[in-house]
Parts: sequence; structure tokens; C-alpha cells
Amino acid sequence: MFLFVNKHASPVDNYKTLCEFKNIAQKISSVFDIDMTYRYNNFINSYQEEITLLNHSLSLLTDIAMEHLYTEESFQYMPEMTEDCFVVDVDEKGDIHDVAERYGEEFENLKV
Repeated sequence: MFLFVNKHASPVDNYKTLCEFKNIAQKISSVFDIDMTYRYNNFINSYQEEITLLNHSLSLLTDIAMEHLYTEESFQYMPEMTEDCFVVDVDEKGDIHDVAERYGEEFENLKV
């Protein structure tokens, strides 16, 4: 599940892109004297909650797998892993998707 999420959803990159759109909205807000970031704040808070739930679910799955190995005494396939292996950390370095970069560049070209 963790590999599928990281490969197909790239939660860290999506989070960084969302934050970049918020930064662009802040620049637009300063031009028009209106707060255009309030919806992005809600989106970012919701995304952080989803990441917390995903991390909790992955932690539970890891615990269940380890419990199964111990209760079945199947130690021949003992994995060497820590709990940090299956954690999505939005503070780690991630790439911003092209669309946010293009919007940012276009806004800079306007020189407003």
C-alpha cells in the first residue's frame, strides 16, 4: 500500500504543489487587497489530516504484520524494518508539479 501511494499519488509532491499554489494566491491577494488564501488554508489542513490518517493506517498494518509473524512463530521471514519506513513526511524534500511552476513563472513575468 505504501509503495502504491508513493508511486501513484506522490503525497509529498502534491503537498508541496498545494503550498506553492497558496504562495501564488498570497501574491495575488497583495495585488487585489483581498484574502484569496482562505480556501488553500482549508485544503492544506485537510491534506495534513489525510496524511496523518494514512500514517496511522500504515502503522496499524505494520503492527498487524509483525504480530502475525510473532504469533505464528514464522521467524524465517523476519523483516528488518523500523516504523519510520512506512511514514509519509510532508516536511521532507519534494518536487513541485510543473503546473504550479508555470503559474509562478507567469505571475513573475507580469511584474505586478
